[in-house]
Amino acid sequence: MRFLRVILFLAAAAVYGCGGGGGGGATVDDVDVSYPANAYVRSGDFSYSPAVISSGRGGLVYSISGNPAWLSIDAATGVLSGTAVTGNYTGITISVSDGITTDSHTFSVSVYPWVITKTGHDKCYDNSGAETDCAGTGQDGEYQMGAEPSFTRSSDGIVTDNVNRLMWQDDAAPALKTYAAAVADCAALTLGGYSDWRLPGIDEMTSIIDFSKFNSAVFSVFSNISLSQDYWTSTTDQNTGTDMWIMELGGPTLFTDAPANTNYAVCVRGDTLPAPSYTRDLTYDIVTDNNTGLQWEDDVDPGTETQTDAIAACSVLTLGGYTDWRVPNVRELLTIVDLGHYNPAYDTAVFTHARAAEDLHWTSTVTPFSTIDAWDIDMSNGTWQTDTRFSGLSRSFRCVRGGFSE
Repeated sequence: MRFLRVILFLAAAAVYGCGGGGGGGATVDDVDVSYPANAYVRSGDFSYSPAVISSGRGGLVYSISGNPAWLSIDAATGVLSGTAVTGNYTGITISVSDGITTDSHTFSVSVYPWVITKTGHDKCYDNSGAETDCAGTGQDGEYQMGAEPSFTRSSDGIVTDNVNRLMWQDDAAPALKTYAAAVADCAALTLGGYSDWRLPGIDEMTSIIDFSKFNSAVFSVFSNISLSQDYWTSTTDQNTGTDMWIMELGGPTLFTDAPANTNYAVCVRGDTLPAPSYTRDLTYDIVTDNNTGLQWEDDVDPGTETQTDAIAACSVLTLGGYTDWRVPNVRELLTIVDLGHYNPAYDTAVFTHARAAEDLHWTSTVTPFSTIDAWDIDMSNGTWQTDTRFSGLSRSFRCVRGGFSE
């Protein structure tokens, strides 16, 4: 999150002497209180504790105004809390006072059922693969869309995703097991006082991938889920109806496997991902994802282009009065992949204007292992791979707008 700083200048009292030689000055103590300038949070239980740095006295009193009914503040500690309800809330003002001076700042909160985090990319590359200034590239590194990933590791081997409030088992090295054994072992697990563990779905597994890394593409907070191993998910392959989706965390890559075979398993707990929810603007053929706030163009089939040309096409698109269209990053495009469908792997009742080529779609995310390549998603089955961003290699694409950028 970006942070606003509520800076109070306290105890400002000056005594000025009169006449010859006399004089005095002011003693100024400052307090620095940090809150998110704009918050992007998942619906449900919400809490935020401000960072307070004070070189003076304490006894601060906090208040809030313009806040939604679900959001409150602790007058003594400044902690924000509540059960966040989906929506966009602006004009929320926090005031902090020491009894003499009061300062305040205004911020906004966007609440969605699922929060997309950044991919980890903060650099951009030219067609030779050399690092270049990001301005005007349209690449993931220019926009850096999404909330900042945040994880906390506990002493009992639980890693908590502070953004989407999932808790991950990471107490020991995972073992090979069949799918049935993986499901049973998660259901029987008691860890950290919790007994409601389960096998994660493919979308949940994707949330712990750092797309800026290769050969152990998980966030570094994990100490056991960190090898190039194949992990079971609870997501069924709709093509066979019996096989299960597997996440290989080295590449990372996806594939399917028969339940009787053995793969590694890790357990998760917390609120499951919400069911897909979309609203279609029939006038402009724009699809809004109600779970993430992203808006997708679905008016015409733009054909196939190189990634460079796809970025250019989205940048000049005007649709529904919006001109801020772009090529989605890999996390964003994966949010409309629905593995409950096959060929194509999305809901055609919502996205009604099919692409002529329903396979590979460009993302704006350059790969960490070859900076002349970018990730693309196979929209026929939901898998992903990498391809050269230029040199006449054409793929389908779909423009997106909206989202959160810190």
